[in-house]
Amino acid sequence: MPFIRYLVSKALNSRRAITSLCRLVLNQHLLGLGYDAELKQGKLTVKLPGFSHRITIEYDIAHARYDVNTHDFGHVISYTLLFILALNGLITSSMGFLSVFTMGGSLAGYVTVILTELKVKHLRQVIQAVNDTHKATI
Repeated sequence: MPFIRYLVSKALNSRRAITSLCRLVLNQHLLGLGYDAELKQGKLTVKLPGFSHRITIEYDIAHARYDVNTHDFGHVISYTLLFILALNGLITSSMGFLSVFTMGGSLAGYVTVILTELKVKHLRQVIQAVNDTHKATI
């Protein structure tokens, strides 16, 4: 019995164990609110309903809070490159249909980024409330 207490105290004192326990609790909280959340490789991944990208929620140890990351910068850069390549193909090539199809795909990607930002607004408020509660307990 003393050995088990020793192991439990070591595990609870470990910062990694505490943050993983917090992620599990936050995952259960988000599932209770109706979000499609799952833990993947130490990050909390949330799939928003409808036409949107997956987002990740990471714990920032330096600031002791959770951050919502939508990865919008990477998405916008890739959609912009795709749009430029499609525009170049439309101007210089005789394969106009393929270029128009690619252009439509990049524009749909831009719409997805906008919809993701609109849908993540409520989730950011939930995470902010969790951060405020967490800050009050420290």
